[in-house]
Amino acid sequence: MDRDVVWVLGDFRLNDDASIAGGFGNRMEMSMSGRIGNTVTINGRVPDRFPVRSGERIRLRLINAAPARVFGLEFKGHHPLVVAFDGQPVEPHAPEGGRVVLGPAMRTDLILDIAGKPGRSAAVLDTFYKGLEYKLVEISYSGQRRATAHNTTPRRTGQIAAQPGA
Repeated sequence: MDRDVVWVLGDFRLNDDASIAGGFGNRMEMSMSGRIGNTVTINGRVPDRFPVRSGERIRLRLINAAPARVFGLEFKGHHPLVVAFDGQPVEPHAPEGGRVVLGPAMRTDLILDIAGKPGRSAAVLDTFYKGLEYKLVEISYSGQRRATAHNTTPRRTGQIAAQPGA
């Protein structure tokens, strides 16, 4: 693993001047799934890009800290492997339907092999709510390339096994 990265995903309902919108405790939100914000953050910020180096392998630990929002993340141009749910290792597998779904308070660990070319970028989209899809962040490849790419498949036990033909 080249890096271990944590994304704490949250959301806030903000006014046009970036102040937190009032209206807490209205009947609709109290009786339904809660308050969903209009601004989504990663680690408390609204980033436009996530810098990476082509060829690196990242363990991406996703934490949904939003009180009501469900995230459905698609990593365009990438093939994430789910390796843990709520801190418990699982047999590495592709997310169902290609989308990583996180309800409130859920945690998921992914292995993300960064295979794009230096100077390129790829979007991470939240497509959970039909008609309300948006780009969460852009994976942005630096001009540098990692010396050698990973050619192993992670295993649940933490051991590494060579891929067929590697």
